[in-house]
Order: sequence, then C-alpha cells, then structure tokens
Amino acid sequence: VGYMSGASRALQTGPPETRAWLDAAAPALEGGGPVDDAEALVALGYLDAVEPAPATAGVLRPDRSATSPGVNLVVGAHAPEARLLDADGTLLHRWAVPFAVAFPDHADDPPAEGHRYWRRVALLPEGDLVVVYEGQGGARIDRESRVGWASFDRAHHDVRVEGDGNIVTLTREVGPREGYASRRPIIDDHVRVYSPDGDVVAETSVLGAIERSAYARMPELTWTSGDLLHTNTVRSLDGRPPARNPALQAGNFLVTVPHLDAVFAIDPTAAGGQGAAVWMLAGGMRFPHDGDLLDDGSLLVLDNRGNDGMSKVVELDPLTQQVRWGYYGTPGNGFSTAFCGAARPLPHGHPPIVESDAGGAPGGAPP
Repeated sequence: VGYMSGASRALQTGPPETRAWLDAAAPALEGGGPVDDAEALVALGYLDAVEPAPATAGVLRPDRSATSPGVNLVVGAHAPEARLLDADGTLLHRWAVPFAVAFPDHADDPPAEGHRYWRRVALLPEGDLVVVYEGQGGARIDRESRVGWASFDRAHHDVRVEGDGNIVTLTREVGPREGYASRRPIIDDHVRVYSPDGDVVAETSVLGAIERSAYARMPELTWTSGDLLHTNTVRSLDGRPPARNPALQAGNFLVTVPHLDAVFAIDPTAAGGQGAAVWMLAGGMRFPHDGDLLDDGSLLVLDNRGNDGMSKVVELDPLTQQVRWGYYGTPGNGFSTAFCGAARPLPHGHPPIVESDAGGAPGGAPP
C-alpha cells in the first residue's frame, strides 16, 4: 500500500502553464507491503509528489483581482518549517523546528514520514504556531522557533485554533478493537481539544461516534483495511450561520472521512458524553477533503476523485445537496489531485485550491 501527496507549494491561480511554484519536489519516500502490526499501520507514508515540480520557482503571474489581500502561510513536504510570504512570494518570516528538537525522547525512533515535515499548521495571534508532525504529534512553536509544548499523540492531517484559544486536532489510537477481530489492528481517529497551554480539554473517538449512531455499519465498507476512516479534516462548528439543521449547531464537530466518502457531524455530548454522529453527507464524491461550513450555510468540500477521474471543489446546500457553485477539473485546466489537496474559504469569496499531486494552485472564483 502506498499513498501519495504533493508538497502543496504553489501560491497563485491560473491555467496549468501559469501556476506558481515555490520549491522543487523533495526526495520520494517509499511505502508498501502488508500491514500486519500497529506500528506498520500508522507508519504507512506518503510519496512527496505525483508529478515532478518544474525548476522555475516563485510567483510567476500574479492576478491581483483574484487574490485575497494579505500574506500567505505556507507549508510543504520538504521540511518541518512554515514560511510567511507576501503576494509576490517574498519571505517575511520562517518557523522551523526539527522533529528531534520538539520530541527529544523520540529522537532515536525509526525514521518516519512525520519526522520530515509539518503536515498542517495554525497561527495564533501572538505569532506562535501549532504544528502537526504527520502521524507523530503536535507542538506549539513560538515566533522564534522555540518549543512551548509538544504532545506525542499521533496527531495527523489537521489542526485549528478556535476563537476561545483552544486547539482542535486529529489524533490516533491503534490496536485491537471489539467487533473487528478479523482485521487487526484498527486505527481509531480521535478529535482532541487542547488548551492553549497544551492540556487535553476534551476528546471524542470518531469511529466510536459513528458506531453509536444510525450510521454504525458504514465502517464495514472499508473492512479490508485497518485504516477504516482516514479522517483528514475537523472543524468545530460555532453557530455561524444559524443552523437550519440542528445537527450543525454550535459545539458539534464536522469531520471529513475519505475512506467512507462522507462528511459527518458529531455531537460530542451525545451518547452520555461519549459522542455520536448525528448527520452524514455521502454520495457524489470520492475521497473528499476539507469539508467546511461557510458563512452562508453552504458546505465547501474538495472532491478528489469524484469528477470522472479528475477533481472538483463544490459549495452545496447541506440539506438538499444542491450545488451552488463548483470548480471542476477538465482536460483543459488539468485540475486533478487524487490525494491530499485543500480548499479554504476567504473573505473575498475566492476559495484558494491546492492541487497537491502537482504542487499547484489552480484557483477558481465563484461568480
């Protein structure tokens, strides 16, 4: 088994020949073989790119009318670092902390994918970052690249700083699980909430929440894999906009689960405080990423493989599934990212789209 991701290094939008690139691809990481124990299962890595990056670097053709004002916080698969760049690609600030510095007690662990780069970062108001060493752990890094705290919690894929300062991320537990005896070990993704100081405030099992819901049989769809869910995105809902569906109310979590081709809402207070899935959107998408609720109530989602073998980003009504806007990959624009990728809302209404397979940003602006 091998997974692939791109370095997510481009800043600008446009047709394939005008995309902006920041770095050449890092050396590829090999992955494969049978998964027969817990450590091997969580160690399954990603190749650093599907398509070779061109030698040209920097912002090639900026389109000021289609970009949001401000600066860009950029991470890639080349190093455990983040860079703050202006619209022209000029470096304004850099954070960098090697894995062995953040986790000295694990410095001698066998090399793993997450030792080499930060998968996702979130910026705090004072200039600190919360970072994810993919599949290894999370850490808070100050603006001088000093470690405030680190948690070896198998954090993966996503991290977000909430309005109250708490930090929401995804973690993993791996091992035997009742009801899955024939396919051990099992990865159980968790939504974990940290205080700004790194204390665990709350935690909910995503697999457990699905099992305690009307969607309990959904994980059976991926019975051949110990990675039943591969949860890649978590959003803490804050009540904006007022939810027409009570399942999307403030305090619930929205999680994107690509191995089930679905987006779930989880109420962490349901089932006696254990948490349960209270809503699901599935169908019409394959291996989705970055499910997010927009200010107008639309659900934004990157559908990696559900567009005749290419990718698409859509804004749809979460109740009716009516598509309100979409950016679709075509042979002409070349938008196709089978793995990873990102789509995030911005105030000016142009969602930046990262095409990880090619390391580009094809863009796409709502009318």
